[in-house]
Amino acid sequence: MTMQAADVRAYDHQALVAFSVETLAAAGLPEAQARIAAAGLAYADLHGFDSHGAINLARIYLPKVHDGAIARDGVPGVVRAQGATVRIAGRRAIGFVSAAFAMDQACRLARAHGIGCAAVDGLTHSGSMGFYVKTAVDDGLIGLALINLGSQALVPAPGSTTPLVGTNVVAAGVPAGDLPPFLLDMSTAAVSTGRVRLAARRDEPIPAGWLADAEGRDVTDPRALDAGTAFLLPLGGQASGYKGLGLALLCDLLCAALSGAAAGPVGATASDENIGLVLIAIDPKALRSMDAFREAVDQILSAVLAVDTTDPDTPVVYPGYREAMTARHRQTHGIPLDGATVASLVEAGERVGVAFPAAR
Repeated sequence: MTMQAADVRAYDHQALVAFSVETLAAAGLPEAQARIAAAGLAYADLHGFDSHGAINLARIYLPKVHDGAIARDGVPGVVRAQGATVRIAGRRAIGFVSAAFAMDQACRLARAHGIGCAAVDGLTHSGSMGFYVKTAVDDGLIGLALINLGSQALVPAPGSTTPLVGTNVVAAGVPAGDLPPFLLDMSTAAVSTGRVRLAARRDEPIPAGWLADAEGRDVTDPRALDAGTAFLLPLGGQASGYKGLGLALLCDLLCAALSGAAAGPVGATASDENIGLVLIAIDPKALRSMDAFREAVDQILSAVLAVDTTDPDTPVVYPGYREAMTARHRQTHGIPLDGATVASLVEAGERVGVAFPAAR
């Protein structure tokens, strides 16, 4: 049976943050690292990226801490710096910490040079890339992020059924004036594996165009992915998947070749070992006044919001607008979590002696 609305209850996002901090700290992470990771999970939940929020605390992060894939004593550090660039070793720290450190370095360099670039290897799962580009945006900078899945290959090239690249991600953030900022956070596959697995967890069908079987036929049962009877399609699907493949390869070329991380096309594995990340920050003030920049951004984004629509109930918006509205609503009304997700979080908390918060 498909999940019904009655299965969903709302939880205060600050209570979820506190729960995430306590469970990660109880599992052995330093509290400062646990707080950064909890903030990243909260960002995803608040902005509607449900597949990358609290659900992954029990599904990904706590298990990886327990089995050592995430190093409890891992601390990222700079291993090479030159001009406006820096290379960072992630050292298998929880990915939120390494990626946040790298974006801080890129922003610092951008304020000094107008642009800053950080490349990271040894990264572990880092959540939503929007969390990091928004850090730059909140500092009045443009943020760009590219991340691969390390050695993990999940998506075949068009015309093949052999996994070649990961569900690599491209993200960008641009500060605006009076409008919510532009925030793009997209997989180079048709969809992230997290969204497919979330649909499977909720017993919901998925749209045609996300998965295909060995004969190239669309598959709408999300369970087929982990059953091995279907594979993810690249962004662009059956007809234009070379576009998604090109973007995925760009992520591999930059994230692996610049940092020393692994890449799916070379020695592909089933797990995401040695993930690579490239973060770029740009200071608009290096090129023109900030007021003029923000005014130009607002003009462009306002033009998008003003276009006509074939469905009055579904207005045209730009990346970041709907997410900002979702965050505003969820800050007031809470984070919706389904019963299966809550049960997994309750169980994860019980293992380390932390109680899950009550619903609102």
